[in-house]
Amino acid sequence: MNNKDKIAEATFLLALKYGFDNVSLKQIQEAANVTTGAVYYHFDNKNDILKHMVELYLLNEIDNFKKIVKNYKGTIVEKLKFVFLLSYLS
Repeated sequence: MNNKDKIAEATFLLALKYGFDNVSLKQIQEAANVTTGAVYYHFDNKNDILKHMVELYLLNEIDNFKKIVKNYKGTIVEKLKFVFLLSYLS
């Protein structure tokens, strides 16, 4: 895993535990086991890390979900049932 992804993952896990606003860049650096320079090499600030996390985790999952629904064979009603079933199981 590269440093950028290590920083994003550490931020995500810390945010789950303490809340994003309560996590410091120092905590992120220590949890990711990277230098302060590595953090600032990849990100301008903590909000920049949040933006990357959204792109990495959320937008990627939305794209995957769209592909699954697009490739699902069936009528529109069957696709809707499939979507609701997926959301129920998640």
